Amino acid sequence: MRPFQIANEKRPDKFCEGSRDSMQLNLDYLEDFMRLYKDRGFFSFSHINKYSHDSSKKISWLDETLLAFLKRFHADKSLSGNTLLFFFSDHGPRFSQERKSIKGLLHERNPFFSMYVPELFQQRYPNEFASLNKNLDKVTTPMDIHATLMK
Repeated sequence: MRPFQIANEKRPDKFCEGSRDSMQLNLDYLEDFMRLYKDRGFFSFSHINKYSHDSSKKISWLDETLLAFLKRFHADKSLSGNTLLFFFSDHGPRFSQERKSIKGLLHERNPFFSMYVPELFQQRYPNEFASLNKNLDKVTTPMDIHATLMK
Protein backbone atom coordinates (compact mmCIF):
# COMPACT_ATOMS: atom_id res chain seq x y z
CA MET A 1 0.00 0.00 0.00
CA ARG A 2 2.91 2.38 0.66
CA PRO A 3 3.91 2.87 -3.03
CA PHE A 4 0.28 3.64 -3.84
CA GLN A 5 0.01 6.15 -1.01
CA ILE A 6 3.22 7.91 -2.05
CA ALA A 7 1.98 8.16 -5.64
CA ASN A 8 -1.43 9.38 -4.47
CA GLU A 9 0.19 12.19 -2.46
CA LYS A 10 1.60 13.59 -5.71
CA ARG A 11 -1.80 13.72 -7.42
CA PRO A 12 -3.52 17.12 -7.79
CA ASP A 13 -6.67 15.74 -6.12
CA LYS A 14 -5.29 13.90 -3.12
CA PHE A 15 -8.74 13.10 -1.78
CA CYS A 16 -10.04 10.87 -4.60
CA GLU A 17 -8.95 7.86 -6.59
CA GLY A 18 -11.53 7.11 -9.26
CA SER A 19 -14.95 6.89 -7.65
CA ARG A 20 -13.64 6.34 -4.10
CA ASP A 21 -12.26 8.92 -1.75
CA SER A 22 -8.83 8.30 -0.28
CA MET A 23 -10.21 7.42 3.16
CA GLN A 24 -12.54 4.80 1.69
CA LEU A 25 -9.67 3.32 -0.30
CA ASN A 26 -7.50 3.05 2.81
CA LEU A 27 -10.26 1.54 4.93
CA ASP A 28 -11.17 -0.96 2.18
CA TYR A 29 -7.53 -2.05 2.07
CA LEU A 30 -7.38 -2.31 5.87
CA GLU A 31 -10.59 -4.35 5.99
CA ASP A 32 -9.32 -6.74 3.29
CA PHE A 33 -6.01 -7.05 5.16
CA MET A 34 -7.77 -7.82 8.45
CA ARG A 35 -9.94 -10.49 6.84
CA LEU A 36 -6.95 -12.10 5.13
CA TYR A 37 -4.87 -12.37 8.31
CA LYS A 38 -7.57 -12.74 10.97
CA ASP A 39 -6.66 -16.37 11.69
CA ARG A 40 -2.89 -15.78 11.73
CA GLY A 41 -2.52 -12.63 13.78
CA PHE A 42 -1.39 -9.34 12.35
CA PHE A 43 -0.31 -5.81 12.99
CA SER A 44 -1.36 -3.07 10.62
CA PHE A 45 -0.68 0.63 10.58
CA SER A 46 -2.74 2.85 8.30
CA HIS A 47 -1.60 6.44 8.01
CA ILE A 48 -4.31 8.85 6.88
CA ASN A 49 -3.51 12.47 7.56
CA LYS A 50 -4.45 14.56 4.54
CA TYR A 51 -7.92 15.39 5.88
CA SER A 52 -6.73 16.97 9.09
CA HIS A 53 -2.99 17.61 9.01
CA ASP A 54 -2.94 21.34 8.45
CA SER A 55 -6.55 22.15 9.35
CA SER A 56 -9.49 20.48 11.06
CA LYS A 57 -11.99 21.87 8.52
CA LYS A 58 -12.06 18.69 6.38
CA ILE A 59 -12.17 16.15 9.19
CA SER A 60 -15.98 15.93 9.03
CA TRP A 61 -15.63 14.57 5.48
CA LEU A 62 -14.63 11.28 7.14
CA ASP A 63 -17.65 10.83 9.40
CA GLU A 64 -19.87 8.64 7.22
CA THR A 65 -17.01 6.58 5.76
CA LEU A 66 -15.48 5.87 9.15
CA LEU A 67 -18.84 5.11 10.76
CA ALA A 68 -19.67 2.57 8.01
CA PHE A 69 -16.26 0.90 8.50
CA LEU A 70 -16.72 0.71 12.28
CA LYS A 71 -20.22 -0.76 11.91
CA ARG A 72 -18.93 -3.48 9.54
CA PHE A 73 -15.99 -4.16 11.87
CA HIS A 74 -18.19 -4.44 14.95
CA ALA A 75 -20.79 -6.64 13.21
CA ASP A 76 -18.15 -9.13 12.03
CA LYS A 77 -17.24 -10.99 15.24
CA SER A 78 -14.45 -12.87 13.43
CA LEU A 79 -12.71 -9.47 13.29
CA SER A 80 -13.98 -7.53 16.29
CA GLY A 81 -13.84 -10.54 18.60
CA ASN A 82 -10.05 -10.64 18.74
CA THR A 83 -8.78 -7.30 17.44
CA LEU A 84 -7.54 -4.27 19.32
CA LEU A 85 -8.31 -1.25 17.17
CA PHE A 86 -6.59 2.08 17.77
CA PHE A 87 -7.32 5.47 16.26
CA PHE A 88 -4.91 8.24 17.10
CA SER A 89 -3.16 11.29 15.78
CA ASP A 90 0.45 12.31 16.18
CA HIS A 91 -0.35 15.88 17.12
CA GLY A 92 -3.17 18.36 17.27
CA PRO A 93 -3.45 21.61 15.30
CA ARG A 94 -0.12 23.26 14.57
CA PHE A 95 -0.78 26.13 12.18
CA SER A 96 -4.37 27.26 12.54
CA GLN A 97 -5.89 30.03 14.65
CA GLU A 98 -7.17 27.24 16.93
CA ARG A 99 -3.57 26.39 17.84
CA LYS A 100 -3.14 29.82 19.41
CA SER A 101 -5.84 29.14 22.01
CA ILE A 102 -5.28 27.30 25.30
CA LYS A 103 -7.48 24.46 24.02
CA GLY A 104 -5.46 24.28 20.80
CA LEU A 105 -2.21 24.25 22.75
CA LEU A 106 -3.44 21.32 24.86
CA HIS A 107 -4.69 19.44 21.77
CA GLU A 108 -1.41 20.00 19.97
CA ARG A 109 0.50 18.36 22.80
CA ASN A 110 -2.10 15.74 23.69
CA PRO A 111 -3.71 14.55 20.44
CA PHE A 112 -6.75 12.39 19.80
CA PHE A 113 -6.58 8.76 20.95
CA SER A 114 -9.30 6.12 21.01
CA MET A 115 -9.27 2.34 21.17
CA TYR A 116 -11.63 -0.61 20.84
CA VAL A 117 -10.99 -3.49 23.23
CA PRO A 118 -12.70 -6.84 22.50
CA GLU A 119 -14.27 -9.02 25.19
CA LEU A 120 -11.54 -11.61 24.65
CA PHE A 121 -8.95 -9.11 25.93
CA GLN A 122 -11.17 -8.28 28.90
CA GLN A 123 -11.42 -11.99 29.79
CA ARG A 124 -7.74 -12.89 29.26
CA TYR A 125 -6.27 -9.75 30.81
CA PRO A 126 -8.68 -8.56 33.52
CA ASN A 127 -6.02 -6.54 35.41
CA GLU A 128 -4.90 -4.69 32.29
CA PHE A 129 -8.51 -4.03 31.30
CA ALA A 130 -9.27 -2.72 34.79
CA SER A 131 -6.27 -0.40 34.43
CA LEU A 132 -7.59 0.86 31.09
CA ASN A 133 -10.95 1.62 32.68
CA LYS A 134 -9.31 3.28 35.68
CA ASN A 135 -7.43 5.62 33.35
CA LEU A 136 -10.32 6.21 30.96
CA ASP A 137 -10.92 9.84 31.91
CA LYS A 138 -7.34 10.77 32.74
CA VAL A 139 -4.91 12.64 30.55
CA THR A 140 -2.81 10.09 28.69
CA THR A 141 0.00 10.83 26.27
CA PRO A 142 1.24 8.84 23.27
CA MET A 143 4.33 8.03 25.36
CA ASP A 144 2.09 6.35 27.96
CA ILE A 145 0.46 4.19 25.27
CA HIS A 146 3.88 3.26 23.83
CA ALA A 147 5.17 2.25 27.25
CA THR A 148 2.07 0.14 27.88
CA LEU A 149 2.30 -1.67 24.53
CA MET A 150 6.00 -2.40 25.03
CA LYS A 151 5.35 -4.31 28.31
